Amino acid sequence: MTNAHRSLFFASLTILSWSTVSTAFKLSLAAMTPLQMIAVSMTVGGLVFALVLTVAALRGDLHSFRRSDASGAVIAGPIIALYYFVLFQGYSLLPAQVAQPINYTWSIVLAIMLCVAHREPLSARQVFWMLTAWAGAALIAAGGRDIGHISPAGIGLMIFSTLLFPLFWLLSDRSRLPQALFMLISFTGAAALSWAGVLWEGCPFPEMAAILPAVYLGFFELSLPYLFWGKALRLADSVALLGTLPMIVPFLALFWIHLFLGEPILLTTILGLTFIVAGTFLQAREGRKRHAASSRADRD
Repeated sequence: MTNAHRSLFFASLTILSWSTVSTAFKLSLAAMTPLQMIAVSMTVGGLVFALVLTVAALRGDLHSFRRSDASGAVIAGPIIALYYFVLFQGYSLLPAQVAQPINYTWSIVLAIMLCVAHREPLSARQVFWMLTAWAGAALIAAGGRDIGHISPAGIGLMIFSTLLFPLFWLLSDRSRLPQALFMLISFTGAAALSWAGVLWEGCPFPEMAAILPAVYLGFFELSLPYLFWGKALRLADSVALLGTLPMIVPFLALFWIHLFLGEPILLTTILGLTFIVAGTFLQAREGRKRHAASSRADRD
């Protein structure tokens, strides 16, 4: 296999993993509380990154860092724990095909946060495409009434989740730690808080077979996709091409939602997702064009 083929292979594994997690959320919630899910999945994800770091250390690939560099990862632990708690609570109140697309708009919020952090004003076109994506989310929420009650609390929780996840990634982006070490520290903190919450709520823990979806999430939501995606980026001939592939994820997720959860896929969901994906892609492209133009102007 050429590097380009290997890059596409790892990118495909990433997309396949991401597309299944909304279904795994719902399956896991049928047997576990949100805190139990977070505790198990964060523990599994942390163990994977601990193994990655051990291999890197043995190979001499782990660069040195200062203790103060870990402060961002320590802060990120409670944030990612709260994010998944809010996310799982939202999924427990909504059909998966409603919850997943609304959560997908977190990338729009991240773009806004990055513009604020770098003091870069949004263009009118970026604002338009962002509003297009949010209009798609509103269309999905409105159309979801055809398959059951749409909880306003569930919608509110999913919107709140789109604020929390970008905060986690901002901390990760600013950290001087190796990515795997940042993830290990933050996941360890999140797992510790979640296990404390599990003990506090006092709910009986399900049998091993019932927690398998949460174990699956630890591998295919929290750890392996990041490793696969990093590998794909390092091997890619065209990073721009890879950047468009995650747009497939929400549409592919509908297939798993229908197959394993039995939810009928609504026309409003497909139309809304089209708005979300198009709005997300086009605002990101507009942002890249403005950044490139700004860089050229600075060089001149």
